[in-house]
Amino acid sequence: MKALGILVAVVVLVGVGYVIYGMLQGERAPEPPPISIVYLLQAPRQVSEDSIRDAVSKAFGITFDVDNDDATEFVLRLPPPRLEGLPVGKAECFIVQVRGGTYMINNFAIPYVDNPEEFAKEFVDGRLRRVLGSHRAWFSVDAMGDIKDAESKANAYRDIARILAEFAGPDCLAIYCPELERCNEYDDEILEKLRSDDPLSVFETPTCAPV
Repeated sequence: MKALGILVAVVVLVGVGYVIYGMLQGERAPEPPPISIVYLLQAPRQVSEDSIRDAVSKAFGITFDVDNDDATEFVLRLPPPRLEGLPVGKAECFIVQVRGGTYMINNFAIPYVDNPEEFAKEFVDGRLRRVLGSHRAWFSVDAMGDIKDAESKANAYRDIARILAEFAGPDCLAIYCPELERCNEYDDEILEKLRSDDPLSVFETPTCAPV
């Protein structure tokens, strides 16, 4: 697992660095949007490798063999990304390999976009605009690797959503899907949809009546 973890870390840091750099510079990267679901948070969070492992274990009803270097399912903390414009200590990244898929969990103590207030203006709902404009941190689960066919993508979103459901909390203001460019106000009622076979249905209708 150690050798695999090092290899994955190098590949992922190159990829995530490119995406985050474009985000911080206010540019859209030429790559397709990530297969990802994001919580926009009221304030930065504290997480650890153990808390990530516990949440993923609960999501899938599995137990990680942490003492087995050859385990094919694991959680691994990555070195913090060092990117221009990203303050030191403002980002944590973890690799999760589970159920044959590889995912990255990001925990950033900065807004998802450079100017949350301007980003919020793109949305019609006044309440959603207020929520988006006030977020100060974000937490995401992203699928890694080359996922092209519809079935693999659907499976990846189901795994992403089940992991993300375990990190729900009162600090969650909104939930966002970069690929769909859809955002919805957070409410505990969405957890049932996140754990369903169609988690992207959480973006089909507003969580609350639009204002």
